[in-house]
Amino acid sequence: MVTSNVDGQFQKAGFPEDRILEVHGSIHHLQCTAPCSLNIWSNRESIPVDTDTMRARSIPRCMSCKGVARPNILMFGDYGWISARTDRQEGRFEEFLDSARLKPMVVIEMGAGTAIPTIRHLSEHLLKERRHPCPHKSP
Repeated sequence: MVTSNVDGQFQKAGFPEDRILEVHGSIHHLQCTAPCSLNIWSNRESIPVDTDTMRARSIPRCMSCKGVARPNILMFGDYGWISARTDRQEGRFEEFLDSARLKPMVVIEMGAGTAIPTIRHLSEHLLKERRHPCPHKSP
């Protein structure tokens, strides 16, 4: 399962964690805003809001430096995103593609628009690769 959503819906639907690639990260994981380290941890935070002022009463803090923590998601022009978790997911996805290289494949693309074409580009790349396999790659 490859998704550009960051909301963890595929995990909630029962898809195994090790078979999901979240290309833009996940709101269910945090990292330091600075970042002071490459640590990524599970987001178990709840943010209480003062309903009179609509301001957060507390915010998530970094485990290491106690600075502000943020969701481990990729924003536009984001040079502070720690991609290690998604990198590991991409590695598992590449292993899957390598193991299925010569097998028939079906790609089901749902909700992938043209404004942010991450998933659309992946689907098109897989189709081109199937039509014109790289002669330098061994099966």
